[in-house]
Amino acid sequence: MSAIRSTRTWSFARLAGRVTAKRNRRAIINIDSSGLGSDSWPVSVAWRILDTGREGHVLIKPAPTWHGWDAEAEAIHGISRERLAREGVTPPEAATEIALALTGLEVHSDAPALDQMWLDKIFEDAASLQAPALRRYGELFPGAARRDYQALVRAAGAQAAQWKALADIRRLAAAVTLYEAR
Repeated sequence: MSAIRSTRTWSFARLAGRVTAKRNRRAIINIDSSGLGSDSWPVSVAWRILDTGREGHVLIKPAPTWHGWDAEAEAIHGISRERLAREGVTPPEAATEIALALTGLEVHSDAPALDQMWLDKIFEDAASLQAPALRRYGELFPGAARRDYQALVRAAGAQAAQWKALADIRRLAAAVTLYEAR
């Protein structure tokens, strides 16, 4: 009888560990926009799930009411309005893709207030979907001073990717990997 009780305890502990591990899965998100003005909008969203390395990226076609465009922002992210019109998806389609990838994860951003604003804008016409609540990127470096994890981001260097947002999350993820390998 004690062997059975021991097995049950062991099984429950393993199950509890799996639930905890899943609940604490982490992701990084990065969003590029048409500018920083009040009429700006998100043009590109990239994410990476840290424990699996799975990545996603979506280009966003402007909603009919989204008009702001800054040529300097385009020069930084390299995505033209024409390309967005051709290859982008609607904001509700983008919201669905983002929600499918990130629901239930801790999602971190190096600019959480700004990126949360962009996510909320994407999700505003997405029916019953809710944008993930963003956390500070620095939380991925417990006990480290900001200057220390920023040094790791610099040490991670440039990461190759077709889109700037994707390259940014690869660099940020590489810094987390460097930190956790210590």
